[in-house]
Amino acid sequence: AGDPPPPSYHRIGLLIDSAPERRRPMVFEAVANLAKLHALDARQPGFDFLRQRGKGATALERDLDWHWSSLCWGCPDEIANLDPIRRWLLDHQPAEMPTSVCHGDAMLANYMFRDGKVVAVLDWELAFLGNPAHDIAYQVLTHAFLGMGCEPLAGMPSEAEWKAEYERIGGKPLVNVEYCAAVTAFKLHINLLLVYREVTPEMEAARQAVRAFTWKSLTDRLTVAGWRAG
Repeated sequence: AGDPPPPSYHRIGLLIDSAPERRRPMVFEAVANLAKLHALDARQPGFDFLRQRGKGATALERDLDWHWSSLCWGCPDEIANLDPIRRWLLDHQPAEMPTSVCHGDAMLANYMFRDGKVVAVLDWELAFLGNPAHDIAYQVLTHAFLGMGCEPLAGMPSEAEWKAEYERIGGKPLVNVEYCAAVTAFKLHINLLLVYREVTPEMEAARQAVRAFTWKSLTDRLTVAGWRAG
């Protein structure tokens, strides 16, 4: 039916095997697919289960609660370090945010392509209701994460171009972009702490590298959003 780029797509597989001039159109195919997803009416009864995912008065509170509960279960030693950030994010959530059906794990490796076109989207277990800017931030952040230690892929869009293409296709601007990027970096850091919570001695160096990378990404995005440590 099609081929997804592997998570190691900076080294092997569909994207690196494609000519640089074909890579940007493929990324923008994934962006266009997100715009279609976000255009769905999140109030439809078929999405009721997403409203029951986590606890809280707002969509953002429920999504953060869902991830935080996972951290408390799997990595309780991280609570003291991350709880001040969680509280800051909750205290500074925008008064109004658009709410759409979000994929939640929209990294490029979860899109199947045939002849440069998206034919399927994989891994929906992190789907949630929230601001579309979360999904765009996730694509950008995971592209950087999956490229750890690699030379940049020629022909890939910049973060600004990534966002601009989404806004062109969707016909309206993304809002609360910096805040949503901070929230997304927070969730990605939690998810990868959980993925690497138990590793063999041979994987310990990789675990530490991932932790350092996602922590720096998180603190950088928080700083842009107005957070100050202390």
